[in-house]
Amino acid sequence: MKRVALWLLLLCLGAMAESQFETGMEHYRQGDYPGAFAMFEAAYEASKDEDAAYMLARMYEKGEGVDADRAKAAAWYRRSARRYFESAADSSLHRENKRLLTTYRELDPVEDNETAETIRKSIISDFGLKTFHENYLLPFGYREGVYDSYVPSDHYKNIEAELQLSFRLDFLPNLFGLNETYSAAYTQRSFWQVYAGSAPFRETNYQPELFVTFPTASHKVPIKSVAVGFAHQSNGQGNITQQDLGDINVSNPGALTPYLRNRSRSWNYAWTEAVFQTGSLFTALKFWYRFKEKDEDDNPDLTDYLGYGSVRLVLPYGKSMTSLLLRQNFVTGKGAQQLIWTYPLSHRENVFWCLKAFTGYGESLIDYNNYVTKFSIGFSFSR
Repeated sequence: MKRVALWLLLLCLGAMAESQFETGMEHYRQGDYPGAFAMFEAAYEASKDEDAAYMLARMYEKGEGVDADRAKAAAWYRRSARRYFESAADSSLHRENKRLLTTYRELDPVEDNETAETIRKSIISDFGLKTFHENYLLPFGYREGVYDSYVPSDHYKNIEAELQLSFRLDFLPNLFGLNETYSAAYTQRSFWQVYAGSAPFRETNYQPELFVTFPTASHKVPIKSVAVGFAHQSNGQGNITQQDLGDINVSNPGALTPYLRNRSRSWNYAWTEAVFQTGSLFTALKFWYRFKEKDEDDNPDLTDYLGYGSVRLVLPYGKSMTSLLLRQNFVTGKGAQQLIWTYPLSHRENVFWCLKAFTGYGESLIDYNNYVTKFSIGFSFSR
């Protein structure tokens, strides 16, 4: 019954998700120009939406739903252009795109339009990829204690580097008219023993996922979006078998414990997340459900340490941003806290100073049941 109630709640919240602009576009596509005009006006009054201003200008120009008026059309076109420029002028990404477009325009012209468009998208990297979680490189991370080794020849230091790559692709918008967005994402986090002798990667976690996001687009409710997804997380390690041991005599397994330690870790889970806003504070409340493994489970007690949900608090203040992640299993008493603080490295605001502190269980899959306290410093490239 609890699962049914949760899905009903998500469906109800999804039904609230149509924004005024999207509703206006739906009226416009159906030929209901007066209704569309009213919704575009409301959208602009509510949030100064430059897209709504553009549609109002177009409707005044063509006389759709209102009497044609070129003067009013020109005024709305100016509002649309001004709002767009104001929102993009200080963006380092906008300036970089302009620079790349200049490079494209300096190329020899190509007559075929499709070929020219392919070249343009290739030069400005217009492939629809967006950042998902933070992307960072932390060259220096110090932990209390030492990392556990699963191979007798490995001798890890308590100082290492950490890097994370995370991006998403929004591939299917508004399929059911709820203003929802369907996305695929991939996150990879690596722990690099760069200060050890051979500088091995101690652990890498891979996480692909699919999810759909329903924005509420309303100033009247604190919930700003609800998302539902499915994720797989693994460290890419295989099971240790007799074949891996080669000619080692296994007649006394107890003596071979260091060689028999399995490094494979993985889990599959469904999740749902609601984002709330209180002033400039954003709160993401996330819950997950782990699916049981059909074959042998390498980490059956994973949720004893990771719990069944998390709370993430994000507070932008000036140019800085602070993110606090809290996890807790109230039955086992296991949990974790993670704090990330970022601040622009320069006026371009596309590289940030990044400080990260972690304490608790689940820093990585290989150490999900080991308590780790760690402080790291480096650079973030998104937040």
